[in-house]
Amino acid sequence: NSEDSFLAREETTDINDLELEERTKVYLGEDLNTAMLIGGRVGIENVLNTFKFGISGTFDKDNKNRIEYSVFSLPELQTPILGEVPRYRIGLDLSFTINDKIAFESELLSAFHNHRQIHENPAYKYADLNKFYQYLNITYNFTSQYYAFGGYSISKDNTYEFVLNDSPDAAGLLGYTVGGGWKVFENTAIKAQVFHGRSGQNKNLDYKVTFFALGLSTVF
Repeated sequence: NSEDSFLAREETTDINDLELEERTKVYLGEDLNTAMLIGGRVGIENVLNTFKFGISGTFDKDNKNRIEYSVFSLPELQTPILGEVPRYRIGLDLSFTINDKIAFESELLSAFHNHRQIHENPAYKYADLNKFYQYLNITYNFTSQYYAFGGYSISKDNTYEFVLNDSPDAAGLLGYTVGGGWKVFENTAIKAQVFHGRSGQNKNLDYKVTFFALGLSTVF
């Protein structure tokens, strides 16, 4: 199926609105787009399941039939209606372990759009909807009970660059995390984590946030 945003979401709480109620009965939850998401992944892994590498790709249409807002609450950061835009996504993933001590995992995902029809409108000549995301994480097992980890992630979105030069979304959101855990039992662990996130260098926004977390995890 295409992405969820193409699903009809008409609902009514007015029992006297028979026309809307009838439309709701017919369309609620149906996919109103004729495009489908097509894609797949090919990869390799060793017999011991300690190494994996894969390449994935999809093709679908991005639903730009509504105004969208940035993750940042700046009034300039909203897009106009651009229609259904062809989109290609390419991903790479890699994970491996070394001697049951070090575990590494990483993924890279890029979304590319076909802007040809959008650029025919002079007002949107420089529109760019492409996106990029990457993360990596390394875990070190000191013993069978104690471990520590560190990670990094970055996401960038060029969607709002043409409505606001030097958009914070295009500068990217960067995240850094460190933490550790104690496996009290085989399926129960106490975990602690610190996460720091910030925006890339940008003249319009300087965003920084830090989270501290402590939790108990149990797998049944």
